[in-house]
Amino acid sequence: MDLTPEQFKDIFHECTLLKHARYHNEETIYNWKYIDLDLVRIYYLPFEEKGGFKFYVLKHVGGTHEGFDLDNTVVACRYEGIALHDGIRHLYMGSEQHDNYGYQYCPSMQSNIEIFKKLKELEEKHCDIQ
Repeated sequence: MDLTPEQFKDIFHECTLLKHARYHNEETIYNWKYIDLDLVRIYYLPFEEKGGFKFYVLKHVGGTHEGFDLDNTVVACRYEGIALHDGIRHLYMGSEQHDNYGYQYCPSMQSNIEIFKKLKELEEKHCDIQ
């Protein structure tokens, strides 16, 4: 799909192509490390020496039938945030970029539980907490 982010947003409200997904609307995330959970991908960027990490959680909502393809996968932000040395400090639901800030339509409680379990594992690995 050769649409600008603005054209895409007009057609696919609350969604974007994976290649246009941005942490806090600024930093691209597709080169970060990631964990796949069914139709969800948790992107994360660890800081040095248990200093924390940034994270961006995307839900696959269309485009490709399998996997996450940079140019063809339509995604929506579920969570984004930052953890520092002492754990997760900021957790935002949705994204201003996707017009779903603070909101999830028909959320899967099981999927959200799995997301938070993985975020907890990342916190234990990349933060200096007991």
